[in-house]
Order: sequence, then structure tokens, then C-alpha cells
Amino acid sequence: MWLDQFAIQLRQGLDSVRVELETREFEDARQAEPALADLTLTKLIEFGRWTNANAREQDDVWLAVIRCWRQRDVRLWGPVLLQMLAPALINETYRLALAVPRMDPVDVQQHLVAEVLGAAASLALEDGSQRVRSQLIWTAGCRVTDWLRRSTDQEPLSLEQWRNRRLAMKTVNAEEALWRVAELRATRIAAADLELVMRVGVLGQDADEVARALDMPTSLVMDRYWRARRRLRGLLAA
Repeated sequence: MWLDQFAIQLRQGLDSVRVELETREFEDARQAEPALADLTLTKLIEFGRWTNANAREQDDVWLAVIRCWRQRDVRLWGPVLLQMLAPALINETYRLALAVPRMDPVDVQQHLVAEVLGAAASLALEDGSQRVRSQLIWTAGCRVTDWLRRSTDQEPLSLEQWRNRRLAMKTVNAEEALWRVAELRATRIAAADLELVMRVGVLGQDADEVARALDMPTSLVMDRYWRARRRLRGLLAA
């Protein structure tokens, strides 16, 4: 599947420069960037995917990596930035490609990567910048959406449009079910619902963990979880 190839390409990009990074460059960057001081390269990549750090610490690390990419060796730090963003890039590519089926998903993928790097190149590097990772993906996603609109004269489908189509959600096998769930992820609202249900109902994370990961008040986690479950059940039954 093309998404598997995308994930492999991102991983291979980092692998191709890993030795150079770990020989000297990463250590120099750790000394120059306090936010990276306690991280190895492996831990930095994991940090981009999953972390219990508070929002300020997360933003500091993302800003440090973007500074390294912009001010140090682009060839070495580009793969680091993209591999840290890999789960978000794959999710956003999936959403956009499913929302405009007639576009080649590989074209969508390549355009999204270019726009993420463009967003990183223009992002303000002030220490007070907030939600840096989300800014990168949101900005790139908006730009790709505009590009898709210009290229196809078609608006990506909204959640309401998916509901109006009343897609039959009964499935005959696991592969069919996977694609039906993917269709739900074609909207930001449904994707957020799925992530919340996955974290609470499947992974068993507590409210504090979920609140940190999704940047919401702890007191609202369970209420939003039950609402998300009801919305998803309604969509699956439509």
C-alpha cells in the first residue's frame, strides 16, 4: 500500500544520515540547544511521536529541531524533522487522499511534505511560540487543501457530506472494516473522535495522559469521550 511506502521512505531518509548525525552533528546540536540536551537521537524521534512532556517543553523541543534544520545542516536535519512528524504526516495524507479520491495519493503525499517544510521555513522561532507541531500540520494541510481545490475544482468532503451520503457501514471482512474506518477519518472531527476513543477505550490511558496529549482540560476528557463514542456509533449505523 502507498502509505506503507511513505512510512518506509521517511524512515529510510533518517537512516541514510543517522551515522553522520550521531558521529558529531547531534552532539553539537545538543550543546547549542538546551531543549535537546537530555535527548538521544532515538529519544528525540520518539518524543515527536509520543511524549508525556508538558506543552511548553514540547514546543521548546520542536522549535529547537526547526532551528537546527534552518540554521545547521539542512540535509541532516530535514529527515529528523520529517521522521518526528511521520505519524501526523501519514494521518493527514490519508485524510486528504480519501477526501479527494480522484487525486493520486502519492502526489498528495509529496505536496504535503513540501508544504510542511515550507511551514517550518516560515514559522516564527520565538520562544513563546505555541503548539508548534500542530501549527506545522495545520498550515500544511490548509495549503494542500487549497491546492486540491485548485487542481480538481472539488472541495474535500466534510463530515456532514459524508453523513448525507449515508454510507453503508456494514462490512464483510476486516479489510472492508478498515477502509470504512478510514473513510470516517477523512474529516478532522471524526479523526479527533477516533483518537480520543482509541486513547481512552483501547489503550486505557487515564484522563491526565489524554488531556496532555490532546491539549484539553482533564475535567472534559470523559465527557468528550462519551460524546465521541456516540457520534462514531451514529456514523457507523447510518
